Amino acid sequence: ACLRTGCLCCVPKPEESRRRQTKMIIKIRPANGTDFEVEVDADETLETLKVLIMCMQADLGEDTEAEDITLVYKGKVLKEPSKTISELGVKDNEFMALMVRKKAAAPAA
Repeated sequence: ACLRTGCLCCVPKPEESRRRQTKMIIKIRPANGTDFEVEVDADETLETLKVLIMCMQADLGEDTEAEDITLVYKGKVLKEPSKTISELGVKDNEFMALMVRKKAAAPAA
């Protein structure tokens, strides 16, 4: 279940029920914090994975967006948000490192 207000990441898309899904677990290791797991379809995009991570980790902050998240898999920074998890070569039950770029604080008035 999503922890972010108004997030639609957990609402199934109509086309998802028609295609065969290959679920996999990806272990996420944040730079700060505790490891956690994300269940995702191998045909989902990197962008979708980032949204799922944001939904699961409320401590990332409400203002965190997908482009603020950097994922590293086997030493390679994953930069192509439209590529699928399987196209990126990610395997079931393997780790990704998670880094979050924090937004600059608003200047004091």
